[in-house]
Amino acid sequence: ACKSTVNGATRGDICNCLVNSILGQWNYDKELLDADEDILATINSGKKEENNELGSGLGNPVFDEEGSVVSAEAFTMNYFLADRLEIIGNREQDPINDAWEGDVFLKIAASVPTSYPTLKVDYFAARSFGDEFGTAITGDLALVNISYVMAFLFLGATMGRMLCGTGSRWTMALAALVTVLLSTAAGFGISSLIGLFFGPVHSLLPFILLGIGVDDAFVIVNAFNRERKGTKRSSESNTALATRTARSLARAGASITVTSATDLVAFAISSSSALPALASFCGFASICIAFLWFFAATFFSGCMVLDERRQRDNRRECLCCLTRKKEIDDEKDVFEEDFLSRYFRNYHAPAILSKTGKLLVLTIFAALFGYGVYGSINLPVEDTERAFIPADSYLQDWIQSSDEYFPDGGIELYFVFENGTDIYNAREEIASFGWRLKGLSNAPPYIAEPTLEGNVMAGYWNYLQK
Repeated sequence: ACKSTVNGATRGDICNCLVNSILGQWNYDKELLDADEDILATINSGKKEENNELGSGLGNPVFDEEGSVVSAEAFTMNYFLADRLEIIGNREQDPINDAWEGDVFLKIAASVPTSYPTLKVDYFAARSFGDEFGTAITGDLALVNISYVMAFLFLGATMGRMLCGTGSRWTMALAALVTVLLSTAAGFGISSLIGLFFGPVHSLLPFILLGIGVDDAFVIVNAFNRERKGTKRSSESNTALATRTARSLARAGASITVTSATDLVAFAISSSSALPALASFCGFASICIAFLWFFAATFFSGCMVLDERRQRDNRRECLCCLTRKKEIDDEKDVFEEDFLSRYFRNYHAPAILSKTGKLLVLTIFAALFGYGVYGSINLPVEDTERAFIPADSYLQDWIQSSDEYFPDGGIELYFVFENGTDIYNAREEIASFGWRLKGLSNAPPYIAEPTLEGNVMAGYWNYLQK
């Protein structure tokens, strides 16, 4: 894998690899491995300390009384690439290493035959989690289209009459979706302009904005309908319609402002998170919500006035330039409370305000609150990384194998020292760094026994001792 060329970069450019594996006992030479008549003897040919270090790369190893490796169920091979991070568009990126991992390493690892009865290869690269998580999120984009279609049908059926005609509002259902799309486009553009990066999880924002936008649309339409109570639509002038719009926004504007401000503040506070992905997502969300409030109070409200004029003039829904032949029946075209409004007014409110209702509400609330506190106290803190990965991903196999063969592995920790002069001046401390971390696996801070492979100073020290 290291002998390949990617984007014009040769082996020396990409992978002057530091390879950490038990195969280093044969210098990664297949001919030496094939010619070895006693593999265990070669593995155990070093000092006891070196054998313990090799054991860290073996899965479920078994040692004899002398500390020699007797058997193992798995082994690891790690490739360490030189860091070539670049600042591209205010983001740290490593295009050369990313390309090598995707075009070379992952392709070769995926091409290993699975027909061997005693050999199974599981693999992982630095870009794997981002690739798999991003693919899962991108795959959910089809649900965004479905949700918008469902929202359109729901809005059209509930904001007005379901059948096209007097009182129907299918064009307003479309206007509500356009309001959400406008706020999404404006929010994404401004967020990118100020330097917030776009990640896979940001694709979920249209779901959030759709829910908030639909709620705002219902509030405005409901207030608009209530202000027409007792007024015949056919006799309403443009001036009277403008007055009704002002009264409607006085009622609905305060509601959507409070709800939007609450959501905006919540996301804005979260945008200060130390996690870059979370901070960027919340920053995008807060800006998009601000635009959603703006377009709901301007664009959608303006469309509402135009739609009222269309209905007053008895024009058709989509072909608004055409007038219906059937005249408006003012006796039937009056405001009526819908089923939900009648339910909450006539049944729900009286029920919960009665003595029995109050007692029942307080009892249920107290039980839910107590159960919530109990659940919060017993909330487990677990590694949920695999919960973000599709069930059929190769990463799930790698994580499962890591749990099975390397249950004591934990999170790998590497120390990288830079600046040659400082390294030389601290050569003795660096050489003994690993030895000073030994013996901490059974007590806090529970650091597994360190491996010194890759520590040049430790290797040089061992060489001098020989």
